[in-house]
Amino acid sequence: MQAFASDVAMGALPQLEELWLNQNQIGDVGMQSLASVVARGSLPQLRNLELGENQIGDGGMQAFVSAVASGSQPQLRELWLNGNQIGDGGMQAFASAVAGGALSMLNKLYVNDGELGTEHPALQAACQDRGISLE
Repeated sequence: MQAFASDVAMGALPQLEELWLNQNQIGDVGMQSLASVVARGSLPQLRNLELGENQIGDGGMQAFVSAVASGSQPQLRELWLNGNQIGDGGMQAFASAVAGGALSMLNKLYVNDGELGTEHPALQAACQDRGISLE
């Protein structure tokens, strides 16, 4: 993930619209590398981002939230976070960013079923207010 992020940061893939990274065990360190690229605006055309089943926890999610809170992913419409180990802290941070207007074009969010996903009160409220389908 660090090598990929480095290449993207140097200008590779500026027109990329879909990025499927599911089942790659990128974890928090890999997510932090991806977040640094996202924060720089190096993937401005990205519409779909698949991060499912990657062992991402709260640390990785916090890095991603910081990156997208700045408005760096204006075209992102679908985001997959299901099958990770994101806890309440990560979901709260993400819900707060969404409620604050981050990922302004997001219309579908895939998370785990249950209290740390589809039934998370703050995430439900943020998605409902923004018209984001929570799946």
